[in-house]
Amino acid sequence: MSPVNKVKKKIRRGYGAKRSLVNTIARERIQVLLEHARTRAREDDKRLARRYVELAGKISMRTKVRIPREDKRFICKNCMMPLIPGRNARVRLTSRKMNVTITCLSCQSIKRFPYSREKKLHKTVNPYMTRPSAVKEFQ
Repeated sequence: MSPVNKVKKKIRRGYGAKRSLVNTIARERIQVLLEHARTRAREDDKRLARRYVELAGKISMRTKVRIPREDKRFICKNCMMPLIPGRNARVRLTSRKMNVTITCLSCQSIKRFPYSREKKLHKTVNPYMTRPSAVKEFQ
């Protein structure tokens, strides 16, 4: 093994531990920024709310940490505002197409997300009837 390879290994040692630490700090910072953005949007400070959302997006891109789905759904991609239902967003459920429609009231952009109904068990299929003791309980 040449001395050059030994140097490369020493540089890479501990990379995973540092990376996970960076990820946890980035996740915490993103959550804090998005929470501040929501409070500023409720107080009608649009400029500061938009800036907080932009900073959270930059942190997530730089550290390759995803913004949680629940938070990402309530951020307008067009105007970068946090969406608050009833305040600056309208939320509608469509039964035929089975999706949730979120409309940003400041820029009129639309986001659609599919949803599925809970599947009902068929009457002939009873999960309790698989055990012999369960049959006695229902009689």
